[in-house]
Amino acid sequence: MENKSKIKKFIPGKAVTANTDIIDIDITAEYPASCFRVECCFDAAGTLYVKLNNELHALNAGDSLAAGALYAFDIFLVKGETFNLQYSVDANMKRLLIIEMPAEMS
Repeated sequence: MENKSKIKKFIPGKAVTANTDIIDIDITAEYPASCFRVECCFDAAGTLYVKLNNELHALNAGDSLAAGALYAFDIFLVKGETFNLQYSVDANMKRLLIIEMPAEMS
C-alpha cells in the first residue's frame, strides 16, 4: 500500500504573536477528504485555535495548552478548504509539524 502522507509544514522554532496567523500561507486540502495531523509545542500556556475557512475554533476543548507539552490534533477538511493556526498569547513555538493524510472513506 502506497503511503500518500505529505509533510505540509515543519517549523522547528518560531516566535508567534498572540491572535495572528502562525503559518504564512493557509494550508489547503489536496485530497477529496484529508486528515491533517497537527503536532505542536509552545513555551507558554495558551489556547490554540484553528482558523477553518476564516472562522476561528478553539482546540483542546478551549482549555489552555501546558507550556512545554507536546500536543497532537487531527483536523479534517475536504478538498479546497483551508486552515491556519493562532495562539492566544505571545510565545515561542518550539515545534510545529503538519502532515496531510488522505481520509479513507467507505
